[in-house]
Amino acid sequence: MSGPRTPRTGTGLVTERLSIGYHPRRPLVKDLELEAPPGDLVAVVGPNGSGKSTLLRVLAGLQAPLDGHVSFEGLDIHHLDPAARARLVGIGLSHHETPPHLRVRELVSLGRYPYTSWFGGLSETDRRTVDEALTTTGISALADREVATLSDGEAQKAHIARGVAQEAPLLVLDEPTAYLDVTSRFEITHMLRELAHREGRLVVFSTHDLAIARETADRMWLFMPAERLVQGAPEDLALGGMIREAFSRRGVSFSEDGSPLSPSAAERPGLTVELHGPEGPELHWTRRALRRAGFSEGATGAATSAGGDGAGGAGSHRIRITVSEGRWSMEASDAGVIEVESILELVGRLREIGDSRGDRGGDSGAGDQRTRPQ
Repeated sequence: MSGPRTPRTGTGLVTERLSIGYHPRRPLVKDLELEAPPGDLVAVVGPNGSGKSTLLRVLAGLQAPLDGHVSFEGLDIHHLDPAARARLVGIGLSHHETPPHLRVRELVSLGRYPYTSWFGGLSETDRRTVDEALTTTGISALADREVATLSDGEAQKAHIARGVAQEAPLLVLDEPTAYLDVTSRFEITHMLRELAHREGRLVVFSTHDLAIARETADRMWLFMPAERLVQGAPEDLALGGMIREAFSRRGVSFSEDGSPLSPSAAERPGLTVELHGPEGPELHWTRRALRRAGFSEGATGAATSAGGDGAGGAGSHRIRITVSEGRWSMEASDAGVIEVESILELVGRLREIGDSRGDRGGDSGAGDQRTRPQ
């Protein structure tokens, strides 16, 4: 959980009629009116090729916009000299090139270049700032390691530490969690959230991970079809159906919150499945597994196969599933009660029932199951 937020000051990041891309007649997106205050963590999300990296490069001053302006704290980023811009914007790109044998402390020290003398020497203040950046990112123990010997997650932290040492109030990061395992992705993103909230910096990062953006970002900038971009809290965009619209494609669809729905959901007509049990982890994960196998939540609280009417209409076979204390019971009108001890067995047995009745929507493959005559 984030600690107390640093009080926000300044106007933050503002774009006016911003158009980005590589050809004036074919902008990736145009007329952007974005804003984000100091102290926020902003996730830039969208399909491949939508313009996420291009937007970040323009925001950081590395690429000129096709039209419009980008300002931070009232200063036009593209009208600043390089030294002034470096004191305002810290940058982390998706691909890092580091010289051989460069050590972590030396890499982080590069973040102090906007403040050093002509000869590049570090003052006592610079060295103290580097130490603080290493501590903030949790890599003090790695200070004397060569960057080339670090894991992907450790190397990402080292490059983020460089941006922290730069003391820029705006930090722009392109895919800082790319190629990392799930624990490292959340660890780094929560670290960025703490950095924004505790130090009052504005941190803008791109990601393909909807779960990361949904769970950690204060606001989301979401690239949409037809050269559009929408902004708001992740929950706002989920409620408005924008996340689902942005990522759904033929054969692949998403729920409102960005969770993927199985393409097989329309392949299981003829079975009506009712799910019963106390609310809790077992019911939650059972419901998810049924949805993935082609069964979705019905309006009455039952999980109902796509194509079924949810009430056992003509041509529909009703199956009642009861979840209780690590056991699952399936009761069918013509098959008695079947008890299984795992969700894998449950889904496999349900598929077998569907196959035996002419529904060939998926493979069977349940493990051992025990049938108790009614």
